[in-house]
Amino acid sequence: MKRIQTLTFMIAYLLAAVSLFAEVEVLNPVPGTWANRQVLVLAMPDGDDAFYSVNGADPLVSGFAYDGPVQIDVTGNVEIRIVAVTADGIKTEKSVSYTVTEPLQEKKDKTIDAFLDMMSSDAVYCYKPGTVISIPASMQYAVGAGEPIFLQGTDISYSQDSVLVRYIPLMLTDGNSIWRYVIYPAEPVGLCTQRDVPFRISNWTSVTFTDRKYIYSIDGKSWGPGTVPVSLDRSVSHEIRWQSIAYEPGNPVQSFLLPPKPELCKMKLENGEIRLSIAGDASYCIGSTGENIAPGLFQELTFDVFPGDSISGKLDLAFYSDNVYQGNLVADYDIDKRSPAAPVLLPSVKTLLSRMPVTVEIAAEKNAKLFYALSLPQNASEKSVAVLHTTARTGDYKELTGTRLVLDADSEEAEYLEVAVYAQDAAGNKSSISEYGVVIDHCNYYFDAAAGTAGADGSREHPFTSLTDIPELFTVRNRSHFIRLYIRGKQSVPHGTTVLQADCEIKGTENAELVFSAEDSFILRAVSLDIDNCLITRSSAATGPADQGIYLFVAENSVLDFNQCEVAATFGDNGIAISGSMSVISVSDSTVISQAGVYSAAFSLDNCRLKVLKSRISAIASTVVDFSMRNGYIELRSSDCKVAGRIGRAAELLGTNCILTDNTFSGELSGNSSVNPVWKDAAAVTIEDAGNKVNGF
Repeated sequence: MKRIQTLTFMIAYLLAAVSLFAEVEVLNPVPGTWANRQVLVLAMPDGDDAFYSVNGADPLVSGFAYDGPVQIDVTGNVEIRIVAVTADGIKTEKSVSYTVTEPLQEKKDKTIDAFLDMMSSDAVYCYKPGTVISIPASMQYAVGAGEPIFLQGTDISYSQDSVLVRYIPLMLTDGNSIWRYVIYPAEPVGLCTQRDVPFRISNWTSVTFTDRKYIYSIDGKSWGPGTVPVSLDRSVSHEIRWQSIAYEPGNPVQSFLLPPKPELCKMKLENGEIRLSIAGDASYCIGSTGENIAPGLFQELTFDVFPGDSISGKLDLAFYSDNVYQGNLVADYDIDKRSPAAPVLLPSVKTLLSRMPVTVEIAAEKNAKLFYALSLPQNASEKSVAVLHTTARTGDYKELTGTRLVLDADSEEAEYLEVAVYAQDAAGNKSSISEYGVVIDHCNYYFDAAAGTAGADGSREHPFTSLTDIPELFTVRNRSHFIRLYIRGKQSVPHGTTVLQADCEIKGTENAELVFSAEDSFILRAVSLDIDNCLITRSSAATGPADQGIYLFVAENSVLDFNQCEVAATFGDNGIAISGSMSVISVSDSTVISQAGVYSAAFSLDNCRLKVLKSRISAIASTVVDFSMRNGYIELRSSDCKVAGRIGRAAELLGTNCILTDNTFSGELSGNSSVNPVWKDAAAVTIEDAGNKVNGF
């Protein structure tokens, strides 16, 4: 900025005029709890006196005279009373209460220590415009008046040409404590030499001649004593000439050129600065009668604030041509670098784990635009949310239409999703970023009989204790995902008949056991059930009415698979371990035992496909059969098949295609000892029958 440098004294009437009855304003401190001792800063009319006390006492009795910003060296609960007295003796009183709780020194780090020591070196921190204040990145800051909006610590500064002069609050936090300081700029000053001319200009157009020792001429017209004011058209230039009233040949004639009235131009720069300049004669310069502007005259005025701050107002600007006052113009200014408040993210779930899509409602300042970025999904099956958050990488930000986002995972695994959102106001200021992360797992549930119940959500880190904690798990209709259960220890299934409505996998670890009581059974209807590495037991009723349940698993138009399992089902009079129709059933490296009093079958299937590999199948009752099949298909390989009772067979196959290889059929029968272990009707088709052994038939 160019400034007039040849000026020698201040223009006295640039100082603000204030009402004799204006009240004192307390700029600092303000109510709150602060981590540093506060400085008292007052704003009041010139000529007023102020007195203050720090213990609530009457300042006029036992207070101190205020003569500028002063640090209040008091901690704990503080009450400051201020009494201002005008030159006419009119008194006004203000008070402010706050608390100072200084944190323990060892709780801060060295970077924060050094920065706070710098800010505390004087009661008010003197800032030289254009220089940088480096706020530690581990802190957040809020600058300016109004409700604080904290931003991440960084380097802050404003233009070295700014002529704003005011006390600026600066709040800092490390997440635990809040410090409050006051900044005041080292103000630029434009010095001015007032030119001595024998006239005065009022409101641009009126010229009053002030010295009767001269005669005057305007625009070359006749000379005169100038006893009355002259009104001039200031849209054009005028020349005022004067000389001594004692006319003599060769008298010196002095002159002054009045240029046309200028226009005031306002330009807003990309960085938010506002610059006021003059469109017109180069002899003009500007001063202000406002107390927020540096004193003196300038060829242009620049206004700027720290990032995060804002200010607006009107300026009554005084214009000078060749250091002669011409008139005033009013200009407004509005500098907005204040970030909007960070958006508030309101998810539809309150936990870190969700079993369904999560709707995130976003609340932001009115008329602010919202921008969001989503992270790539991360597998959350083996990492904590804290670790996943540190490794989340959000993509490019896009403007959000509306105020709602839906987060969902399209995977069979637990996935961590994170969204980052910021708001942007009409001035282009961006808020700090709000983040929300959640693990979405539609499929996987963990159960541990030895786990505690506190905080249980079915995740790997916080498993449920029992399957009965969520009895509706198997029966939710129209699921878009299957469910996978990881069980550990002994788990009782939900009581009664459970009709599975969702595809399901059950994976056991460390002696996993599914326990069915006499009243319990699973019915599969158009779903799949895959059980791996589990002991599955069913006990008959020990007392009371006879056990009426005759099925353990019933598959209807479904898929049922056992791998490395042991199924041991005990019934009352009659019992079938696995029953099915129009289904596909497979058993691999497993054991299936069905025991009852009168009749027992391990498998009773109609129009089903059955595959049994490397397994052990047993049925125990008076009348027994391992496999009872009609109109289906059986592939039985490398398995041990045993029946024990009075009469029975290993298999009864009606209209069934069969592959029987490398199996052992054993019988412990008291009623018929010379029967074929595998009976087939005429409609049964033997595809392969080789390598089988028979014992006890």
